[in-house]
Amino acid sequence: MSSPTVRVCPEISPLARAFGWKESSAAQGLFLDVTDKIAALPYKDSLAPSHMKLGTLDARQYTLPHTLDLSVWFWNKDLYEKAGLDPERGPKTLKEFAEQATTIQCLNRWPALRC
Repeated sequence: MSSPTVRVCPEISPLARAFGWKESSAAQGLFLDVTDKIAALPYKDSLAPSHMKLGTLDARQYTLPHTLDLSVWFWNKDLYEKAGLDPERGPKTLKEFAEQATTIQCLNRWPALRC
C-alpha cells in the first residue's frame, strides 16, 4: 500500500514559522501553493506585508494572513481565587494576561517557572 499524497489548506498556524517547518513542509508538498489565488484577490495589495513575507518561500506563497482576535476572554474564576487574583476582574491587556497566567501556573509550582 502506498502513502497518499497530502495536500492541505493554506497553512495558518504560527508553528510552521516558529519552528522552521515552512521550508521542509513546502519542499515535501505538504502545503498548498496559493500564490495564484492570492494574486487574484481584489484586496491583495492591502494584505499585511510582514505576514505575506513569513508565508513566502522561493517567490511562492503558502500562507494567508490571519488576525489575532481578543474580543472575548474567558478565565477560570476558581483558579483566580486560588491564585489570589480577583476572580471578578480578568485581564485587560496582554501583559496582564501573561502575568496572571504565570501566577496561576505557579499554583502547581512548575519547575520551569520562576515563582
